[in-house]
Amino acid sequence: LIEKNLNFMICGIQTSKFISSIKKNQDLIPIFSNKSFEIKHRYVICFYIICIRPETTNASNFACIETFYDRPYEKVLVFYYVSFISKIVKRKVICQINYTSYMLIYVPDKCIEKEAIVIFSEGFFTIVNLLTLEISIKNMPLKKRKGNDDINRIVSFDFFIGKERTLYLLATQDGDLLKFIFTYKFKKNYFTLRSNIEYLDTIEGKISCIQILSGGFIFLSMETGNHLFFSIY
Repeated sequence: LIEKNLNFMICGIQTSKFISSIKKNQDLIPIFSNKSFEIKHRYVICFYIICIRPETTNASNFACIETFYDRPYEKVLVFYYVSFISKIVKRKVICQINYTSYMLIYVPDKCIEKEAIVIFSEGFFTIVNLLTLEISIKNMPLKKRKGNDDINRIVSFDFFIGKERTLYLLATQDGDLLKFIFTYKFKKNYFTLRSNIEYLDTIEGKISCIQILSGGFIFLSMETGNHLFFSIY
């Protein structure tokens, strides 16, 4: 869901995608708009979808991880540009990505030149600058466990946007907490995105959701029901 104009996209189990919006009636009650688009691509499967900032109020931009029925180990990063006024939907394949890619994170900023997308794969992540489409790859600092060969994936995250940097807190399915910081350096008339990811701690049990609250407090929702509330200094 895009907060600026309340447009959203739903990816179906098969090959269909539905794009619509949420409006308000005279009583200011949210209702679903009767205007919608349906996108059909044969043999295309959507693994993950996020919203990215649209260029105008009446437009919507989405990023997806997609693969194909006849090529299940080939994944691509795809952008969808949607205009409700002109009723145009454009699909653009940005690049081919690793076949283990499973999650996208949108790194927003007040300045559009600083925006990026992070693609998480098994054991590493890829950063794509949305302005220059510059790509950088880094390893994930995950805790190694003896006798456990299962893939430790990111299951939840939350972020905080500061004046000079953007902070993300990531939680893995095995309870690892990671701190992800993005900073920017002005170079040759555009911003160069830099990142630093650090291992923080391991929480016993499975983490369902992580939230950054006001005042610097962190809330962890656990599958066991023993939820945690703490702060990081």
